[in-house]
Amino acid sequence: MPRVHPTTKLGVYGQYDLNPEKAVTLYTKSKLQNKFYIKTPNWDVARLSFELKGIQSNREYEEVTKEQNRMRAHSYDQFRLNEMRLANAEKLLRLLWDDFVEVNDFLKDCEAKENESYETMDVEKKKQSHYHEEIGKLDSDLSFLNKFIHEYDKTVDEYKIFEEVLVQTIHTSVIFENINDLMKRCDSLRSDRVSMIYHEVCARTAGPENHNDQVVRERV
Repeated sequence: MPRVHPTTKLGVYGQYDLNPEKAVTLYTKSKLQNKFYIKTPNWDVARLSFELKGIQSNREYEEVTKEQNRMRAHSYDQFRLNEMRLANAEKLLRLLWDDFVEVNDFLKDCEAKENESYETMDVEKKKQSHYHEEIGKLDSDLSFLNKFIHEYDKTVDEYKIFEEVLVQTIHTSVIFENINDLMKRCDSLRSDRVSMIYHEVCARTAGPENHNDQVVRERV
């Protein structure tokens, strides 16, 4: 038969102490709630609600904003650095291009001078060969002239005695003043002699005219 009066309290926790029956009931209910239900938290306990989600969202937004600002600042710094690098690269490219143009012009000038030197070399070689030929001809002419001079001196030596005779004749003669007058007189006498011989031969012989001319030439 059930009890009418509850069991006496233990008195361990004072006024907060419970009867054993009630304590056992609460304990059993608590065990069952822990096992089969989700306990509803008290009002002062943080729990997953719209306010908490808003707070978490604001915190995440602030973190994302800070990260964006940091990345934006880093990106701007990288942009400025890349801009400086690009300006330096363009400056270096212009310098390299100027150097390339200068070197290219220098190489073209060297090539043109090389071609011109080759052409000049060919022309000079042709001139040299021509000069060698001319020198050979001049050597042969010089040897001929030396031989001629030798023969001329020999002839002059042979006819020097006649020159002395002519000089003596001019000194002793009152007609001739110099050797030229004497030579002209001799040439005229020789021409007269040839004419006389020609007429004499024509008068004595009755042969062809060509034969007479040949005889006259032979006698002359």
